[in-house]
Amino acid sequence: MCELDVHLKGPGSSAKVASEVIYAGFEYDALVVRDIVGSKKEFTNTIVSEIDIKHESMELKESPILGAVLDFISAYDECLSTGRYAEDLQDRWEEVKARGDRMVRDLWTKSKKVEAG
Repeated sequence: MCELDVHLKGPGSSAKVASEVIYAGFEYDALVVRDIVGSKKEFTNTIVSEIDIKHESMELKESPILGAVLDFISAYDECLSTGRYAEDLQDRWEEVKARGDRMVRDLWTKSKKVEAG
């Protein structure tokens, strides 16, 4: 059997967060990984970005926008499967855009501070 070491990567950081992982999947709004003894770890605003069986590793990518994107996709898929429009679908999309706008604005502000410094 192949167990994986799990690394969480964010902006400018990387850390090993789990070992001997044999399962990864979404439960509600969190990515869940389980190791060979059944211990569970949950990660929000996170997706699996790479699985490398040869090196027995899994890389997770963390970003503040991912939770909102996954929430929107789940709601959208539910609308498609039921054939009914959910009134809050537009609100969920607006949240995705708002988080993206904040990320871009924060990056712009940080870059201007670096230029001025």
